[in-house]
Order: sequence, then C-alpha cells, then structure tokens
Amino acid sequence: MLPNLVIIGAQKSASTFRQASLEECDDICFVRGECPIFEDPDYASYSDDFFKKFFPSNNRAPKYFGLKRPDYLSNPTLPLRLKKHLSNPLLLCVLREPVSRTVSAYYHYIRDGFIPNIDINEGLSLIFEHGEIPEHPRSKQIIEYSLYGKHLRNYLSCFKKEDILVLRQEQIAQDPQAVLDRVSNFLSLKINLSRKVEKSRPQAVVYNHRRLDWLRLKNRFCRNYTDSYLRYIDKENPYSRFLSKSITGTDRYILRHLFGYKKPQLNAENRHTLKRIFDEDEKILLSLGLPVV
Repeated sequence: MLPNLVIIGAQKSASTFRQASLEECDDICFVRGECPIFEDPDYASYSDDFFKKFFPSNNRAPKYFGLKRPDYLSNPTLPLRLKKHLSNPLLLCVLREPVSRTVSAYYHYIRDGFIPNIDINEGLSLIFEHGEIPEHPRSKQIIEYSLYGKHLRNYLSCFKKEDILVLRQEQIAQDPQAVLDRVSNFLSLKINLSRKVEKSRPQAVVYNHRRLDWLRLKNRFCRNYTDSYLRYIDKENPYSRFLSKSITGTDRYILRHLFGYKKPQLNAENRHTLKRIFDEDEKILLSLGLPVV
C-alpha cells in the first residue's frame, strides 16, 4: 500500500500536532517522522518498495496510510511527483499566519546553522535587497515558504480542489476539536481529540542570540552538512549523541531561565514590506477557492 494521505504546509505550523491527532485514530497510520523521499537528492533512490518498511506488520490494513513533510508545499517539483507515484492522495495543508511563521523560521534557521546569528531586521533587509543572505542559500526560503497562495496554486495543476483541505494554525489553537471535525468529514472518519494530544505543545522557538550561540555548537560537533549546505545529518555515534543531549539540556535547564524567550520586534520598514508581500499572496490564496478551516 502506498500513502494515500499527505500532510504538507508551512514550517512551524503545528503539522506535527495534526499528525499526532490523526494517529489517535485506528484507521490511520503514518510513516514515522518527516519523509523527504520525494525531494532531491532522496528522490533518485525512490521505489514503491520504499514504504513497505513503514506499513503496519499486522494483517489489518488502515483506511489511510500517511506521510508528513511540510517542505513539500513550497517545492515546485512535488505536486507532479506525488501525483505520479501516489496517484490520488488526499492533502492536508496546515498554514500559519505568515509574518509569525517567517520570524519563527528565521530563528529556526539560525539554530540549525543555515544562516548567521544576526539580528532579524538586519537579516531580512539583506533578503529584501539580495533575495537571500549572501553565501547562505537556504535564507531565500525564509520568506518564500510563507507564500502559501503561490505554492497551493502550483498544487492545483495536479490535484482537484476537493482533494485538498487547508487548515490554519490559529484555528487549531482556538478550537482544535472543531478543526478535527472538519478533518473527520474530509476523511470520512470519526476523529476525537485525546487529552494527551490536546495538552501537547510545539517546541518553543529560541530567539535569544546568546542561547542560539550555545545551541549552534551542535552544528559544529554533532552534525554533518551536505556540500551545498542545504541539509544536515546527525552524527550517529555515542559521543555525538551525548554531546547533543548535553548542549540541549544545558539550554533547557539553565540558559532559558537566564535569558528567556523574549520575541524580537520587527522594525516598521521590514514589517511593512512583509505585510505587502503577504497581503498580495493572501489574495492569490483566497482566489483559489480551496476549502479553508
């Protein structure tokens, strides 16, 4: 059985919460973690046998076999690849208010070593001027990945509107059971919100630059980066795992209490530029006629 349900969407938009909620249903199972198999360079090794190892070993086949990869939304090659190999999967697309997502992504990219540890207003100004922070190619994704209308329009070249359900993170936070009810109707399943999932919260974003300096030690000692510096792989040895946990633990139990989670403020010029960009994209999104929860 190939996946017939795919969760896509903006990074840092509660897609993990959505997957955990669906996994509470006996008729749904997921590939463990995020699944980048349809992205380059992984796609070169793809075969339909790839998913066999993730399928339940018992004899009872679930109604839906799903995978999650938020980055699939903004990759222009993905709609055609998903259509080609998975035929007609249903798509759940989870979105977040784009300015907030952009800010969170900026600091997420700092933490993972894809951009330098510089003030967000300086970094955004460089992206507006050059299209990216020079010598840091993944920085172009920080704004690009928030252009939901642009990317969903690309999906409609391969998928029918009725096969896509768009969810907004803000509505998930406000009334998660109501959102699950809409998802239940979309999948023709009954899905209830468990107390375990209801109480779960996404990982807090680290905004403090001193904490980020410390956490970035993991990038130097615990990860290997591709030559293009677009992706990393965690080192799988006892020393690296111990060091990684030690760095994270020191931040969690000491540094976060010293420096906290204070969110940075965008200056007026950058906020105005982002609003203009995202307002135009919102018009595209609304014009698509997709069901949005």
